[in-house]
Amino acid sequence: MKLSEKIQYCRKQAGLSQEALASRLGVSRQAVSKWETGEATPELGKLRALAEAFHVSADWLLNEEEPKIGKGEPDRAASVQICGQAAQPDWVDRAPAVLRKLLRRYGWLFGVYLAVAGFALSVLALIEKYFISDILSRTMSDLNQYPYEYPKTVMQQTFGSMQTISTVTLLAGLLVLVSGVVLAVLLRRRARKKNADCSSL
Repeated sequence: MKLSEKIQYCRKQAGLSQEALASRLGVSRQAVSKWETGEATPELGKLRALAEAFHVSADWLLNEEEPKIGKGEPDRAASVQICGQAAQPDWVDRAPAVLRKLLRRYGWLFGVYLAVAGFALSVLALIEKYFISDILSRTMSDLNQYPYEYPKTVMQQTFGSMQTISTVTLLAGLLVLVSGVVLAVLLRRRARKKNADCSSL
């Protein structure tokens, strides 16, 4: 199998369009098309990038060895679905190059940041609830000296609304915290599994 055929084969096994592969490698779609038709050959740097994208060796791409299936040796091109970035959702491929690279490499860190943000939001909501309760109790004790009920009712309604907002904020913070922890754990496990699968090839 020639280099051009292997590029096309690996790309299709990875479930990538020519445009998606081109974007990943930082070249034009026409360049990928020319590589696949044999009109052009990728330069050394791009060949290395191709090998990394498909999780095969540059050696394997350059020699005319056929993809092997069976006898306990997995098809290395097909393994792209397990170890390669093709397993990422489509929106990752449409993201800007720098963001796409960060998401693939450190996607689980997003979950950590999300958990930290949720924790901070929850703490702020708790502090807000405490201060609202404290201010309300002090204000109501001052207002109890006066015979009029209207100011007391207005204050209770106002602080009641503020308490509701802080409770909603607290619940939102806890939800973000839990979501972040779950996302970080799942993405980290997935990354470790991919690395283990790739190292066994």
